Amino acid sequence: MKKVFTLLTFFVLTFAGTLQAKDKVTTLWEGTYSGNIEIPVANLVQGATITVTLSVTVSENSDDKKLRIFYCKNDNNWTQSSFSDISDWVELTTDKTSYSFTVTEAAMNTLNDNTENTGSRGVLYIGAHNSSVLTISKITMTELITPSNTGGDLLIEDWASSKESAKIFSAVSDAKIGDVLQFTVSTAAWQWVQFKVTDHSGSVDQFTGEGSEPQGSSGETSFTLEFVISTLADLKKIANEGFGVIQTGDYAFTMTEVKLLTYSDSYGYVTVSFGATGLATWSSDKKYDFASAGITAHYASAVSSGVVKLTPMDITWDYQGYILSGSANQTYDVLESKTTDGTYYPSTNHLKPNITSSTIAASIDGTYHYIFAWDKTNLSSVGFYYLTEDHTLAANKAYLETTENYTPHQAPMLRLDFGEENNTTGVETIEQTAPCKKWLENGQLYILRDGVTYDIMGRIIK
Repeated sequence: MKKVFTLLTFFVLTFAGTLQAKDKVTTLWEGTYSGNIEIPVANLVQGATITVTLSVTVSENSDDKKLRIFYCKNDNNWTQSSFSDISDWVELTTDKTSYSFTVTEAAMNTLNDNTENTGSRGVLYIGAHNSSVLTISKITMTELITPSNTGGDLLIEDWASSKESAKIFSAVSDAKIGDVLQFTVSTAAWQWVQFKVTDHSGSVDQFTGEGSEPQGSSGETSFTLEFVISTLADLKKIANEGFGVIQTGDYAFTMTEVKLLTYSDSYGYVTVSFGATGLATWSSDKKYDFASAGITAHYASAVSSGVVKLTPMDITWDYQGYILSGSANQTYDVLESKTTDGTYYPSTNHLKPNITSSTIAASIDGTYHYIFAWDKTNLSSVGFYYLTEDHTLAANKAYLETTENYTPHQAPMLRLDFGEENNTTGVETIEQTAPCKKWLENGQLYILRDGVTYDIMGRIIK
């Protein structure tokens, strides 16, 4: 199954004062069809429209050309009698390329009812009477989402448009990718309105997203035009510096209101900086796609004497602790993720989140705490250090917690193992087995052993 993704389609409403609704289209399934397709209830939204894209092969038997949509309360041990139809068998024709249906309230109630199946929830099934004559290529879900406006009017007073100077707006710190700047304008008579969204100094051609030059007219004297914040570059300008508006068309107009419309699927970003080690702990109340930024996130899947076993993942879960690895002395912009599709939830993670700055208690019998640190003059000292007294830890960091004291007698810390399962290629293993040469080059720590050079994560360089 391919990864779930979304496509946003905007419906522009050109009468003033209306919040702009939009279609959110999510691909639920895309691949090679070989039997019943299962869609978990967690991926469905009540009232949404499911569209099955398909093709039908000519068959003499009409029953062969039938599609069935049904849901089942028990997805562990279901039988024919446990089916509840969303749609009865639908007869398809060779010229039909899609079929759509609505996820009803009754269907969602049944799918979410776990009283009869020992905690498991239902699954939506899409299948055919004869899969050999029916090919399904994609299943999508379309839902209409309405934005909210919590920041009020960004325009303090009406602005009469000008080609000579721009109207400048302050930074909108809570803006996100997917949000819309909605401009309400009025004219003395029907005319074509055209203006440019500029940077905070009024310079044009600074934005790359959708509708950076809003233009048009509804035939009315008051209407709305929109600019979609669709790129990270545009978001950073608007959220950190602000933006401007300057008239570019021939006709003057009056701007009477500017709103930031935000949607449930809009998303932000966070800036992550690495020091000389290229490592940092992380936690948040949001999910982030670190892989897309070239960063690897790891959770602590196991702890043994002297070693913390780290397992990589692409998208981090909220309220979990992680170790991030990137390039030394580099800064990255990491996008928030609205899904953890393809990312498993850590069944065991010894890294605990610290969402806001708080005090981590000193270790006591049965609960042992470790703080990530290193000696600034000796990068090979990076690891988790046993906490003997209370320690204030910054926000969005993580600490290690164990039920046993795993600190080795010969060292003050737990070292990091970034190797794969049952693979002892981590730096800590190399250093413990034989003498080695270590040196710092361009902010990176390198280790030479037996003619082989490793980086701080234990990867072979040459």
